[in-house]
Amino acid sequence: MATGVGISRLRLVIMLCLLMLSARHGTGAETSLSLVVSDANPVYANASGTGILDALVKELFARLGLSARVTRLPSERALLLAEQGEADGDIFRIAGLEKKFASLVMVPEPWLAMRFVAFATREEITIDSWEDLPPWRVAFIRGWQVFERHLAKAPALVRTDDALQLFELLKRQRVDVILYDDRQGEYFKRALDLPQARIAGPPLAKSPIFAYLHRKHAGLAPRMAKELRRMKQDGTWQRIINEDRRGTE
Repeated sequence: MATGVGISRLRLVIMLCLLMLSARHGTGAETSLSLVVSDANPVYANASGTGILDALVKELFARLGLSARVTRLPSERALLLAEQGEADGDIFRIAGLEKKFASLVMVPEPWLAMRFVAFATREEITIDSWEDLPPWRVAFIRGWQVFERHLAKAPALVRTDDALQLFELLKRQRVDVILYDDRQGEYFKRALDLPQARIAGPPLAKSPIFAYLHRKHAGLAPRMAKELRRMKQDGTWQRIINEDRRGTE
């Protein structure tokens, strides 16, 4: 027969187990989160931890008294892990994802906006709008929907698998214009020693980028948004955005 002391110890063990499970499933007491991000964006997040988002995440979570580990994965796998709750969130996504993935909650303040522009090497090429593209041989990365939508009927299109292929085509003059994000484009033109590549006009489109959390951490989303807004107000955000990242990876 169990003694009173034994029963008390058993109850204590059960209570401790329940507390541990409760903390694991997001009661608001979390202190460390496991986040994922696409591995296709080295200027924003990279293995060296020197990307724009790497710095923003570190600063934001420090202000919240939390820590976060960011793991770079193929885009589709990163999203799947976040949606299933095996990761606590995915930090590099466009708005509206929660309509398709009900387990995800958007942090309602964007990290930044990606600006999609045209790069060219020929001085006579100026691209002020989508309508200026059809006369030229144009390339972009396969699957980037912002370009697919606007250029569905354009002639002389080339689609590549990644940014390196994209800028190689421009370097070898296989195409006249390539379409990409401006920040990462500046990085890749340096990486490929292509100083003559220039942004040939204003942004053709902009897309705010948000963090998403698994719903077990839904209570953290407004706290993250509030602190990110404070970072923008006090100048910290702009300082991080403006940092020289020529040594990225």
